[in-house]
Amino acid sequence: MAMIQIRAAIHEDIPAIQAIANAVWPLTYGAILPEGQVPYMLEMMYSKDALTTQMDSGHSFLIAVSEGMPVGFASFGFTAQQAVKLHKLYVLNNIQGKGIGKALFEKVVEMSRKHKATLLYLNVNKQNKAYHFYLKTGFRVLREEIIDIGNGYVMDDYIMGIDL
Repeated sequence: MAMIQIRAAIHEDIPAIQAIANAVWPLTYGAILPEGQVPYMLEMMYSKDALTTQMDSGHSFLIAVSEGMPVGFASFGFTAQQAVKLHKLYVLNNIQGKGIGKALFEKVVEMSRKHKATLLYLNVNKQNKAYHFYLKTGFRVLREEIIDIGNGYVMDDYIMGIDL
């Protein structure tokens, strides 16, 4: 695997973030979410307007680049006095398991600690294989949550956290 560069993502990276999400989401969620929910959520969270709003309202985005190609991204934001929410962390399926997700996660942790955060937390679908990735990185289940996202769809998630 080539060297991975992780850098802050900017508005010009939105098409790359969209391309990664559009490649990963159907493979990650297609078999575990009801038909129609994947495109609905991609539009809701990854349209140009949605990503622009997220970037402009305090979500920090990181992008992982290998050989000049974006291969993964993460998004996080400060939500309480010393808490950070990891909103997104995705790596192209064909290169998962090569340490890119871990590198993105470690960069989020590093940046969170610089801001004196003591807790990093996230939502993960109860059936998403990433649940096991998060357990291996030290996260624990804090609680369960079902979120109505409209159009008859819900997110059935674990909320997981790790002390920093």
